[in-house]
Amino acid sequence: MDGRRFGAYVKDEITGPLGMSDTGFELSEEQRGRLLPQYEYNDALGKPVRKDGNGFRIGTEFESGGAGLLSTVSDYAKFLSALTHRGTSPDGTRILSSATVELMRTDHLTESTRGDYNWGQLAGYGYGLGVRTHVSKAGSGSLSPLGEFGWSGAAGCLAIIDPDSRLTVLYAQHLLNNQEPYVHPRLKNIVYACL
Repeated sequence: MDGRRFGAYVKDEITGPLGMSDTGFELSEEQRGRLLPQYEYNDALGKPVRKDGNGFRIGTEFESGGAGLLSTVSDYAKFLSALTHRGTSPDGTRILSSATVELMRTDHLTESTRGDYNWGQLAGYGYGLGVRTHVSKAGSGSLSPLGEFGWSGAAGCLAIIDPDSRLTVLYAQHLLNNQEPYVHPRLKNIVYACL
């Protein structure tokens, strides 16, 4: 990077150009009032229960995309759409080169590292640059095409990015112990069965 804090870089190079005005590491008073409560699925009760606080809010000094950057569904969809369009938003704003997006969704696992990427819901997927990437229909049982990529959030959100089909899917929830192994593969196949 060029000496800017990570948050400044993200704002200057990604969220600002994409018009993601509700995304950042610090929240205004108005934004804090819209922050959803955190829930956790309680296996013993068989239902979600509300938690005190938000486990992903670590403080403003720790700037990490996965543990501190907060957004809205509308803003997040703008970012995912730009990735679906190979680094360019539908209005023509470029945040990444198409070569960078291709590198992101290329499987970078080796035979020696593949065993560490072994969650059941990710069978048939490899790992690109910070994203899962579909590498085997036989292994995954997924109806999505090879090269579909994205990620999941710890609280259960799911991003599906598919440049070849020109498809962006954002499934949002705010639930720890999120039932991802059950929900995400089924949701993905429902979406692709409808195409």
